[in-house]
Amino acid sequence: MNLGLVTGCVISGFGLGSLLFTEVCQTIANPDDLKPTIILYQNGIENSYFDQNVANEVPKMLRILAGCYAFLAMNAILFIKPPKSLNSP
Repeated sequence: MNLGLVTGCVISGFGLGSLLFTEVCQTIANPDDLKPTIILYQNGIENSYFDQNVANEVPKMLRILAGCYAFLAMNAILFIKPPKSLNSP
């Protein structure tokens, strides 16, 4: 029926969701666009970390994202309905 349309919408949703929620995450956790300030070298590999100000905002960011995902999932459930009939065209 409209399998291609549905598949396209689902794949577009994944792409747009990652684009949108990346910006939401950065706005919540690092609103001042700070760069990593803690640099550690381990086995010749440079690892960069953010300071405590950014790290303290991560739990808040995760709670907000969980609320957004729950809201979206609850709204998506409203659109689920059983098929009319398996035999009808």
